[in-house]
Amino acid sequence: MKQLSKIDEILTLVQKPARYINSELNSHEADMSADFSIVLCFPDIYEVGVSNLGLEILYRLVNERKLARCERAFVPDTDLEDILRKENLKLFSLESRSELRSFDIVGITMQCELAATNIVNVLDLSGISIFSKDRKGDEPLVIAGGPALTNPEPFCDFFDLFVLGDGEESLQDVIKVCKEAKKNKLSKIEILKNLSKIEGVYVPSFYDVQYNDDNTVKSVTPVSTDVKPLIKKRLLKLENAYFPEKKNNTFCGDSSQQIKY
Repeated sequence: MKQLSKIDEILTLVQKPARYINSELNSHEADMSADFSIVLCFPDIYEVGVSNLGLEILYRLVNERKLARCERAFVPDTDLEDILRKENLKLFSLESRSELRSFDIVGITMQCELAATNIVNVLDLSGISIFSKDRKGDEPLVIAGGPALTNPEPFCDFFDLFVLGDGEESLQDVIKVCKEAKKNKLSKIEILKNLSKIEGVYVPSFYDVQYNDDNTVKSVTPVSTDVKPLIKKRLLKLENAYFPEKKNNTFCGDSSQQIKY
């Protein structure tokens, strides 16, 4: 509650507060009663990321099928970032303004390699360990997907796992496995082992990667026999694909907030 009231205060100080208040039509309200949560993060400012079709599809799919509480987050502009650091506040989601580190999964879309530094910044602003090897069991599972991951190796130090190919079916499977693991209180290594069995999921900590002298990948070898030696990207049949449809013109924000800012 302390962070929520502080956010109300600091949003009066930034140049474009509408970036951070979940004010667009047809957005979803956060279902805080859900037993599992995921935040989808686009590693750029709101204006760049909010229209991304991949993000929109996954956001609506998870919410409309009630797979989990699904919210969104974007990179804050420099004015808000400076305030967050000065006030020792953590990066928050649009819908409920929850800290990103409070979610079960932080999913980050990789649209291009130039966003890599923004990803590091997002993790740092969220209070989440930047390197996957340093994350404790009470930190979110940090996953990545997107077109820039035809070669995920340059980003392996930062992510617990990658979803290669189309994410609509893969993400549903990941959420299902993680919800079951949370219910049974499995360790992180057990969760990753179960997730590695999903088609299209690559868990880099389960593989030994060797490089050539020019830093190109020489070989990728499983560290144990129960890990699949080859990961194929997941491909979706478009005729069966989920696609969001506009249902109403509901404003999912506080109109008083809109006037206030």
